[in-house]
Amino acid sequence: MKDAVKPWQSKYKFALKIIDIEYHPKLIAQFAASIPLLVEGNKEICQYYFEERRLLKHFKGTD
Repeated sequence: MKDAVKPWQSKYKFALKIIDIEYHPKLIAQFAASIPLLVEGNKEICQYYFEERRLLKHFKGTD
């Protein structure tokens, strides 16, 4: 998913922060079944694989 998101970073001006949940028990409990996961704040954008339409909906505010 990281590579799929890269082209969109320059267009929508956002940073990508990769978090390895392996050493964070709370994150494992909350997200282990959803990895990979793309979120902004508490808002889930994509789960398991990148979906361009969901990213576009998120940035256009039409969720």
